[in-house]
Formats: sequence, C-alpha cells, structure tokens
Amino acid sequence: MIEPYDAEPATRNNAVKYSDHALGEFFAKAQQSSYWDNTIFLVIADHDARVESSMPVPVKHFHIPALILGKDITPKVDERIASSLDMPVTLLSLAGVDVTSPMLGNDLSKPLAGQFLRAMMQFGNNFGYLDEQGLVVLQPEQAPHMFAYQGVNQPLRPIPSVTEQVALAQAHALLGNYLYGQQLYRDLVEPAITKESIQQWQ
Repeated sequence: MIEPYDAEPATRNNAVKYSDHALGEFFAKAQQSSYWDNTIFLVIADHDARVESSMPVPVKHFHIPALILGKDITPKVDERIASSLDMPVTLLSLAGVDVTSPMLGNDLSKPLAGQFLRAMMQFGNNFGYLDEQGLVVLQPEQAPHMFAYQGVNQPLRPIPSVTEQVALAQAHALLGNYLYGQQLYRDLVEPAITKESIQQWQ
C-alpha cells in the first residue's frame, strides 16, 4: 500500500509518487532476474508537467532527467548539454555495438572532442537549438532569434543572431525531413551535420 502524497486521489503529486514507487519495484525485481546481466535500461522524460510560457521556447521546461542503468554501467552524473537524440547512439555504444548510422546523436559514453554538444526542443511550431553559444529560436514566417543561455534557472536574454549558429539550427531542423523525402538517409555512412556541411546551408 502506497501512502498518498495528497488526500485528493487524482493529483499530479500522487501520480509522481506512484510512478516512483513502481519504478523502484521494477528495478528491484530486474536486479534479481537473469536478464539484468545483459540489459541496459533507459528512463527518460520528454518535458516537465507544465510546458507553458510566453517565451517562444521555454528551455527550463525541457531540462529533463535521463537515467541509464545496467549491471556494468558505472554511476556518474553527466552535466553536458545533451538531447534525447543522443540516447540511441549512447545505448548502442554501451551495449558494445559498433555501427555506423546516419543518426545525429552523440555517444555520451565517450569524450565529445570536436563534436556538437547541443539540445533541440520543439514547442508548438517553434524550434529551439541550444548549444554553448546560446539558444537559436526558429518560428514560422519570422526571422530567427538568438538568446544568451546562462543556466536553467536564469532568464533568457536576447542577443544579436550569429549567422553560423542560425545555419546550424536550420540544418538540424530541416535535415531529417530532407533526407527522408529524398531517400538519402539510406546512403549515409557518417554523421550528416559537420562544420563543413553547415557551410553549404549558408
């Protein structure tokens, strides 16, 4: 029996408490099972429970947890900028799978020297591309906007747009649809977005 957090049954707090309990029970049982030795588990959010904002892309609502568990997974905290797109590549690497694919994700199990540390967010029709240079926001029929990002709890501050950063955001926003529409993803043997390829979008 789980003691409710709130007296009212159908509340978000009670749902979170039940989910936490259920996940704990699941992993306790998994650790006692034979498949624990050869399974990697990923628990990841999409966004928080209250994605409402006057900002075109409310970054703080997309600051989400991801938990990777498994018998041979060394516990650590990774505070680099990352995205859910990084998870498939990371899981394949942790599983020992050596594969070349067109996926845009980074392998977070390794140092990322020379690779893009970035996160991407979709808020309605708005697209946000965040990296160490700041946040680029793309909106339908509007000029791109750029904001300085100084942490999840700090307000976004408008800054002049940087052409290279805008092109990088546009490339990431448009590439998937372009590759699928042209059936070009079948021929990719390396990450599709590099600093060299970005210059072709400018």
